[in-house]
Amino acid sequence: MRRRRQRRRGVQRVTPRTRALLVRAVRAAALAVVALACARFVRRLDVSRLGAALVSASVPLVALAAAVNLLQVGVRALFLRALLAPVRAVGLWPLCRYNLALFAGNNLLPARAGELVRIELLRSCEGVPPSTSLVVAVVEKVLDVIALLLLALPLPLLVPGLPRSISTGLGLLGAGGLIALAAAYALARWGARAPGRLGRLARGAAVVRRGRSSAEALGWSLLSHAVDAAAIAICLAALDLRLPAGAALLVLLAVTLALALPSGPAGLGSLELGAVAALRLLGVDETRALAFALVYHAMQVIPVTLLGLNGLRRTAIRYDRAAK
Repeated sequence: MRRRRQRRRGVQRVTPRTRALLVRAVRAAALAVVALACARFVRRLDVSRLGAALVSASVPLVALAAAVNLLQVGVRALFLRALLAPVRAVGLWPLCRYNLALFAGNNLLPARAGELVRIELLRSCEGVPPSTSLVVAVVEKVLDVIALLLLALPLPLLVPGLPRSISTGLGLLGAGGLIALAAAYALARWGARAPGRLGRLARGAAVVRRGRSSAEALGWSLLSHAVDAAAIAICLAALDLRLPAGAALLVLLAVTLALALPSGPAGLGSLELGAVAALRLLGVDETRALAFALVYHAMQVIPVTLLGLNGLRRTAIRYDRAAK
């Protein structure tokens, strides 16, 4: 009995506050590593060559890339609608606005707080419980991983001579996605009848139990990644970087993996490191690789942030009223 009590006390010592501090410490360490890597990179950078590369970028092609990238707002809304279908029918236009608010929140606020913004908008505007929205967001990330893996499978054929670590990374990415998908399926199957929070969590994962709905959601995720890869390819052309056909996929994979790590608002620094690392594998010098990364990052972040500010403001007003 004493041992059991001691064990319980030991478990209870890990309080929510302690866990939050640990998460912050890990995040701070990861941000410090990214900042150090960026600082070392900038020290050996030729600023004049970087400026020349940026000025040489084709403005019409960058504008075209931005327009293509905006298609993702609609595709991601269709993806979210498929995930929410077992729980709540939500219109496409509201989902576009909620996703824009999510993008703006992730780009302007720390710790990817845009996810919380969308959860609040779904709660206040559509009546979707936060716990359900949270699981929907997790399933969304899992299907994104699986879709990215499927899209990146031909990489070794499209870009010969890639390091073996790329194939290893793809395998680990796929294994992690399948494990998370199995966990979501187990939750949806055995927790659906549970009362309270567990039941709401299970309802958020209900889409994985429906083969047709899961296939539809996965299809929208694949299309979303394909649109992103197309925008990357146009940005590469804007910087006159003539690379193999799979270059855009390699950059997309590297950027996605880099952004999966803790990063600052808008993924500043992390996205650039991922893009530069991918282009260096393809023989692009660091200055031109960074010029591409900066153009691609600005093209991706600025339009959706401006369009999502209204949803972000509405969420802030709601929080302010609730606080009063």
